[in-house]
Amino acid sequence: MSRRPHRSLEEFTAYISARNWSPETVIDIGACYGTPELLHGFPDAYHILIEPLEELRDRLALITTKYRGEYHLCAMSDAEGHMGLSVPKAGLEGASLATTGSETARQVPVRRLDDLLGGRDLKGPILLKTDCQGFDLHALKGAVATLRQTDLVIVEVNMFHPASNPDLPDFGEIVGWMRDQNFAVFDIVSYQTRPFDEALGYVDLVFARNDSGFRRHHRWQ
Repeated sequence: MSRRPHRSLEEFTAYISARNWSPETVIDIGACYGTPELLHGFPDAYHILIEPLEELRDRLALITTKYRGEYHLCAMSDAEGHMGLSVPKAGLEGASLATTGSETARQVPVRRLDDLLGGRDLKGPILLKTDCQGFDLHALKGAVATLRQTDLVIVEVNMFHPASNPDLPDFGEIVGWMRDQNFAVFDIVSYQTRPFDEALGYVDLVFARNDSGFRRHHRWQ
């Protein structure tokens, strides 16, 4: 029986490229400094970068001088308005709408992806990635129309309720909701254990549409 460790995101982009598949549009929610595996893996795609931190404006602007694309300084959820964004002292990467009370919070604009894109006819295939530090399902719920056009979705999925908040979804809730949108888990491209007890804390799941070529064959060999 052959066994292999899970693919990294870089290896996954190489894998789908080897299958002659590459996105024309990449939507990166929670782009932070930019996702190198998506930028380098799909340099000819149109990259839509979404990130709420004003400190990253210059970085995102620089990316769009090197790659075709655009950036938007806002958070994503299932309703428009403003919310408190917690920014850990340790670094910008952990900024989250899931407040734990130990960080410095600021008000940031919140948009629905479907409203932000305004019904644009995005060129497909489309790859959507979310890294929202616990608010990923909220972002996806604001992107239902966009998901109907999307082929692959990469989502950070927590094994436990983020920030110990039972209202924020765990693994089963996100997988179930994506199943209702006609997506199935296709791959796992990273994981992280939690410091509290070294239990598996989150995984980055790749979802593929059930009616896509990635799910056409259910054979083993």
